[in-house]
Amino acid sequence: MAETRRRGEGHPAPAPRRLLPTEAKSTSKAKAAAALLSLMTALCTLCACTAQGTNAATQPSGVPTRAGTSPSARSAPADYIPTGRDVAAAGVVQHLTCAGAKDEPSSPTVVMIAGLGASSTDAWAGVFPTDAQDLSMRTCMVDRPGLGRSPDRPDGPDSPVINASEIRAALAAAGEQGPFIFAGWSYGGLVALLAAGQAHASDPASLAGLVLVDPTLPDEYRTIDPEGWEEAGQVLDMAAGESAATGVRLGDAPVVVLVAGDNALSRANWDFVLQGMRDVGSTSADYVVVDTPDASHDIAADDPAVILAALQTVAAAAHSSMPACPPAFHAADHDWSCLASDNEPGGSSATASPLPSAGEGS
Repeated sequence: MAETRRRGEGHPAPAPRRLLPTEAKSTSKAKAAAALLSLMTALCTLCACTAQGTNAATQPSGVPTRAGTSPSARSAPADYIPTGRDVAAAGVVQHLTCAGAKDEPSSPTVVMIAGLGASSTDAWAGVFPTDAQDLSMRTCMVDRPGLGRSPDRPDGPDSPVINASEIRAALAAAGEQGPFIFAGWSYGGLVALLAAGQAHASDPASLAGLVLVDPTLPDEYRTIDPEGWEEAGQVLDMAAGESAATGVRLGDAPVVVLVAGDNALSRANWDFVLQGMRDVGSTSADYVVVDTPDASHDIAADDPAVILAALQTVAAAAHSSMPACPPAFHAADHDWSCLASDNEPGGSSATASPLPSAGEGS
């Protein structure tokens, strides 16, 4: 692990908030992982094609597949094998890896955005392509320039705003169809917020929702973590991201914000963290903030089920409002809890007690 990011100090009095597990992976490790994924994809595709030919010769029409549904009722398993390609758009080249198929044109496409310096393969290994197959949704991951399988960015400015615009341009150039659910982890959460804002401003119907996975707060670079905001050797203009975030309005698009709770340093700054999560959630009239008490900042590795629950909740609420605490977060075998929601009588309010102090349940 090449770098351990730190979410800085408290607010207003300096005190460390949380230690982040690796968002920035070494380039060599990311390239190797990406190459392995490519090899596995090729082998799986070959096996799928062979199996498909065998099944066609031996199975009568309508016989349930291994997935338990008729071939005529569900896309073939091969549709859920990730396929990647380089996409040139907005002056950069980004590697896009997608799996799954839309059930119908109005079905959402999930776009997963990794954290600072992380390849999509590393960041979403616990989730992708499981989400595409389990939820029957088209799902794409994107490597920003200089990360994973994407070539370096040409010399020039870089910022969360630029990243958001480039990702949306890549989706359009690749022919990916909305409406989109943007899902972002950590720094990718800030990029996802801005991408969702851009999409809604351009065409509200193009946005199906937003899932923020322990996201970087817009003002984090100047309040609780003032150092190290660069990616692939280029300094990020985080002030531009903060400025743009203040103007994000998502109408009533459903938004789920997941907060990592298994960190004593996070508890020490809980009031600041919770208020920041409420603020990014309240860019929509339909949002909920959910505590994942057993997960570190790397929620995709520690508790991938909550990310799938969030995606499922947002997809289901694309044409209706979420309740104050959606049923998916009442799972008996998990300790998830809804902390805040804009569906409470009288507006935003906490629906659960703050996290315990560092000495309790650590």
